[in-house]
Amino acid sequence: MKKLLFTIIAFLGFTFLAKAQEEEDKTQRQPTAVTQAQVEKDEKMAKEEREKHDKEKQSEAEKQRLKAEDKNATKKKLKKTSTHPGKQ
Repeated sequence: MKKLLFTIIAFLGFTFLAKAQEEEDKTQRQPTAVTQAQVEKDEKMAKEEREKHDKEKQSEAEKQRLKAEDKNATKKKLKKTSTHPGKQ
């Protein structure tokens, strides 16, 4: 009788432990819930990154424009001789 009682208790104990472990595994596999604060924080960071990227892009375009203007101005200044031979 004692063996039977011990076997039943052991079986039920292991069954409950296995079920508890399975539930814990399920909760660990699920992604964490995203809160409103996290969404707002991520939105703010994305907006700042976009603004930073736009400023960098704008400054790069300005540099290219100035470089092109400087190149054109240099070409006009250096051209003092005629391109046609015999008209110097």
